Amino acid sequence: MMKTQFILVAVITVTLISSHGCTDEETNYQIRVTGLEQDCSQIPVHCAIRLPERFSSIPEEEIAVNLGNKETGTTGIPGQIIKDDQGRPELWWIIPHLKTNSSSTWQATLSRKKGAVTEKFTWEDKPGKYLDLLFNDRKVSRFIYGYDTTSEQRFFETYKPFHHIFDEKGEYMITEGPNGDEPYNQKAILYPHHRGLFIGWPLTCDGESYSYWGMNKTNKHMCAITQGFSEHTAGPVLARSNALISWNDTDGTPIIVEERKTTVYRSEDQSLVLLDFESQLKSVKGEIRLNGNADHGGVHYRPHNDVAVVNQSWRYFRLIKEEDRETSEDVEKRGGATEAAYIFHADSVAPVLKEPVDERKLVTLAKFPDLPWTAMSYGLKGTEYTVQHMNHPGNPGPTEYSAYRGYGRFGAWFQTTIPKGETLKVKYRIWISTGEIPARDEMAEKYVAFAGIPATEVL
Repeated sequence: MMKTQFILVAVITVTLISSHGCTDEETNYQIRVTGLEQDCSQIPVHCAIRLPERFSSIPEEEIAVNLGNKETGTTGIPGQIIKDDQGRPELWWIIPHLKTNSSSTWQATLSRKKGAVTEKFTWEDKPGKYLDLLFNDRKVSRFIYGYDTTSEQRFFETYKPFHHIFDEKGEYMITEGPNGDEPYNQKAILYPHHRGLFIGWPLTCDGESYSYWGMNKTNKHMCAITQGFSEHTAGPVLARSNALISWNDTDGTPIIVEERKTTVYRSEDQSLVLLDFESQLKSVKGEIRLNGNADHGGVHYRPHNDVAVVNQSWRYFRLIKEEDRETSEDVEKRGGATEAAYIFHADSVAPVLKEPVDERKLVTLAKFPDLPWTAMSYGLKGTEYTVQHMNHPGNPGPTEYSAYRGYGRFGAWFQTTIPKGETLKVKYRIWISTGEIPARDEMAEKYVAFAGIPATEVL
C-alpha cells in the first residue's frame, strides 16, 4: 500500500560575517531560515557551518553560541555546536515560532565560554545500571541499560534496555518498568515486559523464532545487551546518546546489532520532553523477519502502572475528540491516576471492532494504515500527561498503530524483512506535554516539523 508522504521544506542560508564589529574572540553568522508549509513552534533547527581556525581546535562544549532575530525581536536564544556522523560541525538551536512560508534572518554569535553555563543538559551515569539525563539538575530521563544474570530477579529486570521519563519536577517516573535501584515486583505489574519507551519484535532468523517483545524469562542468553556507547553529547540545546545494543539468540550469539540514538531537545513551552528515537537494526547472523502485530511489536510507550490499576482492560478505550479536551483545572479537581484516552489527527479515525470479533483483541486500527501520529493522555498524581507518538514518513510501511488499551501501552508496528548484512533504519518523535491536552492543530504542527526535510545552504 502506498504511504502518504508529508514533506516539509525549509531553506537555511548561512553567511559568515567578517570580524568587523565584533571582538577577536567572536565570530558572527547570518542565517536565513525560509519555508515551512504550516505555522510551527519550538522547532529544532540545524545547519552545517565552517568554524574559523581559532574555534576548530577547541572542544565544542567550550564554544558559546547566542542567537537573535531582529525582525521578530527575539534575543538570547542559546545555540549549540555538535559534530555530525562524519565529524563535521553543525549549529543547532530552537526557533520559538515560525510562520507559514515566512523568511527570516538570524544572527549567531560564537565565542569562547566564560564561566559555567547553568541552563544546560548533563549526563550522570551509574555504571552498569543506568544513564540519567538532567536539565538544570532536574532529572529528565533514564536509560536503563544494565545487564545482570546473578539472579532470576535481576535477569528479569535487565533483559532489555529501555527509557524512563520523569515528571516535571524530576521526582518520579511517569513511565513503567524497573527503576534500576529497587527490586521490581513483577507480580504487582500488569504486563511487566512493557517498559517505558521501548522497541522489540517477535522475529525469525533463518527459520528460528525469538521474541524480543515478551522476551525469554528462563534463558539468560536470549536478551538485548547494551555493549557500550559511541556518543554522549549534552549542552544548552540538546542532549544525545548513542547506545550499541546486541540482540542475542538462545546461545548468546548476536543476531541483530542495534545502534540506538536518542536526542532530547530543550523545551520552553508546556513540553515536558521532545525526544527523537532513532534505531538502526543490522542483521548479522541471517535473514531477519520482523513479525508480531500492532499489540506485540514495534516502538511503544508504556505509562506508569497506576494507570493500569485504574483500568486494566485491553478491550476498553476512550477517545477524545477536539471538543472534548479537558482543561488543566478539570485534571486538578479529579486528581490521582486516570485511564488512558486517545487522540488521532482526525475525528474520522477510531478503533473499530475486529471481524470476526476476537474477545482478547476486540478492536483494531488496521483500517487506518500509516497514520502520521497518535496521542495518548493519562492522569498521574494529579497531573495530566499527553504523549504524542509520531511516525516518520521514511519508516517502512504499512504502519499500524495500537492506540486503544485502557492501561495506556501504545505505539507503532510494521512487518518487514532484513536481509543478512543489511540495516533497517527507523525514526520516531515523542512529544510529552503537561496540563491541558494540546489542540489537534498544535500536534499537527509538531508532526510537520518532524516529518519535514530542512535544506541548508552555506554562502
